[in-house]
Amino acid sequence: MTAMTVRPLAGPGVVARAGDLLLVCTDGDSTVSALLGALNEVARAGGDGVALVRRVAGLLSMVDLSQTQGAEACAAAGPTRDGGYAVLVSGSALAEVATAAGDVTVSGAGSLTAVTRLVPDPTGWVRLQLPGAGTAHPRSRLDGGVVAGNMRATAILLGLHEDWDLDQCLQTAVCAAAASLSHPTCTGGMRSLSACLALGKKFGFRTA
Repeated sequence: MTAMTVRPLAGPGVVARAGDLLLVCTDGDSTVSALLGALNEVARAGGDGVALVRRVAGLLSMVDLSQTQGAEACAAAGPTRDGGYAVLVSGSALAEVATAAGDVTVSGAGSLTAVTRLVPDPTGWVRLQLPGAGTAHPRSRLDGGVVAGNMRATAILLGLHEDWDLDQCLQTAVCAAAASLSHPTCTGGMRSLSACLALGKKFGFRTA
């Protein structure tokens, strides 16, 4: 696969990227922190998608979903050393991978454990989706780190309430997402609306 562009979808949950390794999950308890830690550790060790999927599957196998409100939906993915793509989905998460033979969909719905799959011959886009996810703005991108998808959704709702036009809504959403990337947690980097918008003025917006 060629160099990857990651565009977080608006909606609830956490989106994380370390190199070409990806993780999305519902936000909640300490399980989410463990999953994010696993992503970074696998990336630092030079692991591929298979290593990430195995690590995440091990963590999820120890979670009692009847006792926690966190990480009940999760997806992890990354390229493999042989040119394929490793995917894990859990709960109501969904993964789609474009391949030479057509689009492949992997769903965790109805499964008691995480579902894993090795997808051969990936050719283009990969989509990891949680319930309630919206669409990605073409100007948004995540080159690394962690972002809360609901930061963008909240900013768009604010804009709709204030009767902003669509461009202003989306630019505010991107600035809010950028602010959340300034801190290791999803909310620690949030600041006032004017401070968020100042990021857009300072760094501008780009398409890929």
